[in-house]
Amino acid sequence: MPEEEIPPGAEIAILEADLPTINHYRSMYLSKKIQPGSGGPCYLVFAGGKLFGFLIFQTYSTKGGDPGDLYMLSDFVVPSTRHPRLAKFLLMISLCREVKQLLDEKSIRAYKAIMTTAFTASPVSMKYRGIYELLKRGKTSEGKPFLNYRGEFGEQSIKEVTSAWMKRFNKPEKQPKG
Repeated sequence: MPEEEIPPGAEIAILEADLPTINHYRSMYLSKKIQPGSGGPCYLVFAGGKLFGFLIFQTYSTKGGDPGDLYMLSDFVVPSTRHPRLAKFLLMISLCREVKQLLDEKSIRAYKAIMTTAFTASPVSMKYRGIYELLKRGKTSEGKPFLNYRGEFGEQSIKEVTSAWMKRFNKPEKQPKG
């Protein structure tokens, strides 16, 4: 639920899912303009047993990136009134060593980084800023503006990432005075 809290020390779990399951959640949480996609592997991300995030990867590079890069087709979270930076948490998790290990084992290769694209006319995507590095601004052949981002896998564990997110982005809600 949007008002649910992720408590400090919540266990984070990442479970592989099939594409129809992910597309079901895409239709629930993303704009209706975003069509169900292809791709794989796909993952559901849980905090304290509650589903909050979704990751869809493409294990072969067709986007012109480095051969050691994996492409992330989609990353999204459930709406949250408690955690306005929940999307940043998912992105931080995407670069942790456990996710790298899952992806390396799934495709039998060693990835160095994740590339992704944000379709926006803004100069930066606040969601990716500070987590992924902006590589390129451009326009599609149809004239739609985009930003390419890249994040290198790190050595941080999921527990370390959770602790860092709690300290950096999970600020307590301000209570109204009076």
